[in-house]
Amino acid sequence: MQRFFCITKEMNEDNMSFVKRIEVLPLFIQALMTDFNPIHDVKLKESEYRTLMQIKMNEGESMSFYSKRVGLENGSYTYLATKLENQGLIKRILSDEDKRKKIIILTDTGRELTNNIFKQLMSQMTTKLNVLSDTEKIKLESAFIIIEESLDRLQEKSGSKKEMDNNLKN
Repeated sequence: MQRFFCITKEMNEDNMSFVKRIEVLPLFIQALMTDFNPIHDVKLKESEYRTLMQIKMNEGESMSFYSKRVGLENGSYTYLATKLENQGLIKRILSDEDKRKKIIILTDTGRELTNNIFKQLMSQMTTKLNVLSDTEKIKLESAFIIIEESLDRLQEKSGSKKEMDNNLKN
């Protein structure tokens, strides 16, 4: 098997290909999402799409959890959540575990919308990824599993996994 880079104890210019490979991840996501314009009756901005999909995949988490996931400051996220709530897509309710926190859930309308968007997203991704052979798709999935496992190890090693999990939950 050919090695594209060599990670040693000290990163140096010889390891630049490693850094370049990391920079490819956002470009990969962008390539998958290019031209994704789901058809529905609600006008949404990209941050609103991302928020709704995060709620769909992690329903019942705190507002700060979602704000971190979509990369918004709490104040900006509160504005966004209010807008989605006024559109009847989400509800903010008090947490059973901690009455000081509000959690977010989808309304029936929000669930129907996110299910529709999710189906369209899966169709788009399937179409885009169909340029890959079955072997390439398996390798891609394996690569993402390795990235996920590496992230877990990095977080555990640095002690930041628990902190990051706590930050995402709060």
